[in-house]
Amino acid sequence: MRSLVAGALCLAVIGCQQEPKAAKKSVAVPDARNVKVDTVVNQPPIYVDHSVLGSALAADGTAMNPSLTFALGNPIYLTLFLKESPGGLVTTAVWSDAADKKTLLSDRKPMNGGKIATFTWNDPKTKPGHYHVIGYWGENIAAEYRFEIVPRPTPNRKKG
Repeated sequence: MRSLVAGALCLAVIGCQQEPKAAKKSVAVPDARNVKVDTVVNQPPIYVDHSVLGSALAADGTAMNPSLTFALGNPIYLTLFLKESPGGLVTTAVWSDAADKKTLLSDRKPMNGGKIATFTWNDPKTKPGHYHVIGYWGENIAAEYRFEIVPRPTPNRKKG
């Protein structure tokens, strides 16, 4: 019995011994208090499948012919394809001038359970330049595009 108790004590002592600790290395940690962060990361919410900014409409009324350059005088379409559309959801498209960030058009659509929203911008006063559109799912950014409107190409006329 004594040998059994002695063996148990021996195992207990061995189990309680600590392994030698490795020497701690000091790691320099950068001081981030004075770092200026000017990059905003806008990721589409998980409830938006995808979006299209295009120059034409498909038969189902969604934007097609994706582009970031559009001819002056032609309508521009933004379609949001939603994964989720809870009751009371409103989607919005805010079209603005990229240079002065002035809002040119804000269009809201109550979804009423629908999962596709198409917005159109076709302002006859538009001039060639750089523009910006943000699509919202409620108050969340769902899509964002910077695009350019260019003058219409002029047809070549033969002199003769």
